[in-house]
Amino acid sequence: MTFSKPRLICTDLDRTLLDPKGQVSAENRAAFQAATTQGVVFAVAFGRRLPSIEALMAGMAVSGYKIFFNGACIADPSGKLIHRQALAPTRVRKLIDLGAAAGVNMTLSTMTTNVDYIPQTAQWVPTYIEAPATKSDLAPLYQAAEAEEVVKVSYYAADLGALGAALATVTAQHLATGCWTDTRYVEMTAPGVDKLSGIQWLCAHLGLMVSQVAAFGDYDNDISMLAGVGCGVAMSNALPQVKQAAALVVDNHASSGVAKALLPMLK
Repeated sequence: MTFSKPRLICTDLDRTLLDPKGQVSAENRAAFQAATTQGVVFAVAFGRRLPSIEALMAGMAVSGYKIFFNGACIADPSGKLIHRQALAPTRVRKLIDLGAAAGVNMTLSTMTTNVDYIPQTAQWVPTYIEAPATKSDLAPLYQAAEAEEVVKVSYYAADLGALGAALATVTAQHLATGCWTDTRYVEMTAPGVDKLSGIQWLCAHLGLMVSQVAAFGDYDNDISMLAGVGCGVAMSNALPQVKQAAALVVDNHASSGVAKALLPMLK
């Protein structure tokens, strides 16, 4: 299938742009450098906070926009925040209530910090959580909901049934936009906020059309992005429902699939 040369390219990171070792291959790096040399705008879209991508992009020698926290925030190539859409405090409080009732781990993400909750009944805790035994109090989460702008709420647990049920309740009650972002993770942003909404905002900011965007992804939080842009590209290692949403499926993240799809578009 042939597509016109994109004006903007946007890629997910884990399992898409990054190889199994968490690195950008020489082939992918060269493809993005070729695109930006031709005037194509480069952007990444991911769920984590901004500092986690700055060093990576510097190593790629490519300048671009960062759509982070699953579309809730956007930074320009210099790292300046140009867009932010936080969850309303009332919604955050309800999400805390729901997570506590489900017995799952929770993290509230603000622009400057994470506020974690690990119940004493937790069966699994990620290794990056420091001193989890000290984080079984919900009070800091409720305080953060009132005192700071919360841009993302994460549920994570070994009990996938509990996570799935919690996500179903969030969706049924229209509390937030939620989706699976990894096997044991569900993440929520403000209603209507996802990677596609971030791209839509960025296109309006740059005077581009969403139909002029090529996007790459592999997981549930990429589905709306791949379905909504001009050319949505799924990796061969993507989930089945992600492949179904895409216009094109290419080689996997271990084989520089992004470059293999992008380079023909630039001709």
